[in-house]
Amino acid sequence: MKKRLLIATTIFLVLVATFSILSVTLKTTIRPIFLFSFFIATFYLVIYFIGGISKLFVYLIYGVAIFLLIYFFNSYRFAFMIIGTFIIVMNPLAYIENRLAPLIDSPEPFELQMLVTRSYFPYYDYRAKMKEYYHLPQARKYKNERRYYILVTATTIVLSLIGILLSLLELNAMTEDLANFRLESILVFYIVVVIFGSAVILNKKGFNSLRHFITPFIFVPVALLVLMTELPIAWKISISAMAALLTLITLGYEIILYYKRVAYHSSVYIDSNTNHLVHANLLYEPYMFNEFYTLVGKYEINTNEISFQKYFEQVLVYANYKKFFISAFVETGSSIILYTQFHKNNKNDAIKFSNFLEKTFETSVLSQISDDPSHAIYENTFYRSDDYIVARAVSLGALMKEMEITDPLIISMYFYFKNLDLLKDFNDLYKVDIVAVEYDLVMIKVEFEIVNVEYLIDIKVREILLNALINDGTYVRITAAMKGELHAN
Repeated sequence: MKKRLLIATTIFLVLVATFSILSVTLKTTIRPIFLFSFFIATFYLVIYFIGGISKLFVYLIYGVAIFLLIYFFNSYRFAFMIIGTFIIVMNPLAYIENRLAPLIDSPEPFELQMLVTRSYFPYYDYRAKMKEYYHLPQARKYKNERRYYILVTATTIVLSLIGILLSLLELNAMTEDLANFRLESILVFYIVVVIFGSAVILNKKGFNSLRHFITPFIFVPVALLVLMTELPIAWKISISAMAALLTLITLGYEIILYYKRVAYHSSVYIDSNTNHLVHANLLYEPYMFNEFYTLVGKYEINTNEISFQKYFEQVLVYANYKKFFISAFVETGSSIILYTQFHKNNKNDAIKFSNFLEKTFETSVLSQISDDPSHAIYENTFYRSDDYIVARAVSLGALMKEMEITDPLIISMYFYFKNLDLLKDFNDLYKVDIVAVEYDLVMIKVEFEIVNVEYLIDIKVREILLNALINDGTYVRITAAMKGELHAN
């Protein structure tokens, strides 16, 4: 996928640079021809980037077919444009595309966090998962409210139809008047890009996210429209500059709001050893063993739970901006202990965070910063605790309930064994699937179906943990899914 992005970006930059140079050097009559080619090339670059060679091949067929029909039957061009719009949206050759995709395209999906440096990838990927959890109410609404689902789907289709139809109409207008450069073409191209972007955002995240996306883009058309009028040049420059300034201001504001949209999905339990109430960050768990975020910050804040919750969102926003993990916080009764994971090269950030906490809570903060490349602190304090494991299973069930899913859970627990005889004894108790064998270690999976009731999950998970301990098994991880669903790692 990165290769596809690199190819598409390189070609697009070459096209932009070429157009910028040729728009100055070429004759006025030739510029529109190149602009026409630029629009078509950009459209197919986007298609290639989104769907790969298979989708590009199918949409080239559509494009060539529409072009030939309009060329040979020009008097029916508007009818062919409308028909072509529906064909592109409905994609009748999807079967061919789906057959070709596994053969010629990478199955790896593209995510923006893939573009960052490798050492910071864990946090950017965590941020993407946090955003998904933040938008969970939208996903629940989309799934459970039929009217909302129909509204979002219909609006997305309408936006797609408008975008494609505008593109075809503008390309038709350009072919009829290739001798003249039309500023209107730039405006239409801009509007089409915004419309398609809006359709994607709406389909994935709903109307609220659509509003955030579209706000910074509403002032640019004002500048383009002013440039097309007969106003004095001074007025054109002033209004265009004002539109550009408003665009930058709204863009900056939306970026700030982006960092403020944070979430903390916790597994809450009472630690049986300390009798403290623990709030472990479930979103952090998949990233706990990465090799870059090995600097542990432990901060004891002299405050109560009510005061802490009052400012906790500010703490999450600060962590989101500085790119470090809040892995857990613990209520001791007299203080709050906050656990964090910093990038190994960012020790100064760990020190500054202590100052931020003191200023935010207006109290003393006892900080302890440790280098922990083996991740033993989090693993021993939380991850391998029976209380944590049970709470995680219960939390996964609670998440299903939050999505209003009433199906039974399929819970999978992973262990590794060194002693094969003890593994056989464990196998007599439960159905075991061997996942991996490496040297003298055997990793196994115990999978069971259970009604999504908290105390039943608690009893069953503790029972398996106890029998694994008796037979010298070591816990690895736990996952949950609905029946028939693939389990998340």
